[in-house]
Amino acid sequence: MRKIALSILALSSSLGFAGTMGPVCNPDNVTVPCPSTAWDLGVQALYLKPTYSGNQYQYNFLGYSTSGDSIHFNKRNDDWNWAFRLEGSYHFGTGADINVNWVHFDHEFTTPGISYVSLISGNTLNFAYDKIALHWNAVNAEFGQHANFGIFKDIRFHAGVQYTYLKRGNFAPLSIFNPNTGITTPTYNRFNQKFSGAGPRLGMDLIYNFTNAFAVYGKFAGALIIGDSETNDTSGVPPVSYASTLEVIPELEAKLGLTYTHNLSRGTLIADAGYMVVNYFSVFDLPQLTSSATNLAFQGPYAGLKWIGNLA
Repeated sequence: MRKIALSILALSSSLGFAGTMGPVCNPDNVTVPCPSTAWDLGVQALYLKPTYSGNQYQYNFLGYSTSGDSIHFNKRNDDWNWAFRLEGSYHFGTGADINVNWVHFDHEFTTPGISYVSLISGNTLNFAYDKIALHWNAVNAEFGQHANFGIFKDIRFHAGVQYTYLKRGNFAPLSIFNPNTGITTPTYNRFNQKFSGAGPRLGMDLIYNFTNAFAVYGKFAGALIIGDSETNDTSGVPPVSYASTLEVIPELEAKLGLTYTHNLSRGTLIADAGYMVVNYFSVFDLPQLTSSATNLAFQGPYAGLKWIGNLA
């Protein structure tokens, strides 16, 4: 009986040991920076490429060529171009800030002339050239709160409002040759599309500090822009059409980058470089029932400098 009791105790002891929790890691403390007052100014150069999705032929191609049963679409010239971003912030309290930033993109793209036979009408279309003018302005005003998650990890939560202005103009002079009548008609294509509005915006900046100087970050934000969408087709070939509607456009943006911080005798200088993507969903539409709305995105690398000056 005594042997049985000892065996049960030994088994219980071994089971209890096997079920005991291993080493427990203490979570990082969540803190906020010490009270301070400062302001900053920053500028960035952006090298961006606009892309369209949702209505591929209308926005990305101009005409086509045929070879047997194959069709090759001629891509419009909408290559990379420069833009800039300006920002200013006021820092106060325990990690709070008010930030205003402005992104500006303004460029014209010209595609050389092309001639092709329309597969629909059978007419020959001779384009002299095709010019696209694209304008983008985005202004964000946001309130942010910085929090420290341990020694290396920081998060900045922010909420505010975004104002967006997007305009796309297309002009293309051409002549249309009708093989049935032998008549050539000079005309032109002219479309103007515009969206402007404002709406709430939320986001967060995730930062990991490798050292006191180097850090890597991922920044994410989203907005719902409420505004007026206009489309005006005044091409030389009827029908001429115009449409204006009130729409809610979702916007998403993401950035991945690296910063280097250098302390100066007066303030702090931060060098910043990364890659960004901004997408506006279904922002441009055409009044024709056969044409679907298209998304407009801007993507590309950027680099810039920011100077932070302490007020106290």
